[in-house]
Amino acid sequence: MATLSTTCHAPSCAHPGCVCFEGHELCRAHFIASCYERLEEYGTQLGKNDHWQMVSSENFVDILSEIIDQATTLGLESPDLDGIQQAQLLDILFTAGNLLKNLRRSIRRYLSVPLKLSYEVTGREWTEESNTLEVSQHGASIECRIPISKGEIMTVERIDNHRSAKAKVRWHRRKPDGSQMLGIELLDSGDFWEFDKS
Repeated sequence: MATLSTTCHAPSCAHPGCVCFEGHELCRAHFIASCYERLEEYGTQLGKNDHWQMVSSENFVDILSEIIDQATTLGLESPDLDGIQQAQLLDILFTAGNLLKNLRRSIRRYLSVPLKLSYEVTGREWTEESNTLEVSQHGASIECRIPISKGEIMTVERIDNHRSAKAKVRWHRRKPDGSQMLGIELLDSGDFWEFDKS
């Protein structure tokens, strides 16, 4: 890999930069360290579902894709890598690839889809019309007044095309007006939100 024109961006590092990552030129060691820092951060946020609190998950995808691209290029164009660095780059590629796969599954889009919600328990049935606030490939966040709790199952039907699916409540948050925000996971949906057509 060609050496970049400036020294490494990391504080107190005098080594030449060989990788441009997140807009900064880094030496090999600091690139590897920065990758591990990002992967640990994103792994933690994905584990806690914190990435859903961001304005967009697309930034996660961009950074993980950059890690994969730069690590691959570094591995291919640096014949002087030692065994430890080779193992680290392979580990980075494996970890980033898994995170990217899981993240793509859960990226949210701000999309309002009209729904009919149905929930039945102990002989009683509740129905309500609502709209999605955000959707992911396999779930959505919605607002409703149906008395349903985390872990329970409801039926969601798209009003526009009448497709229906079972959905499990993964989280709920009550609001002062008596309604609640629900995070649902679709259990038998296929491409329920038609992501493949967007």
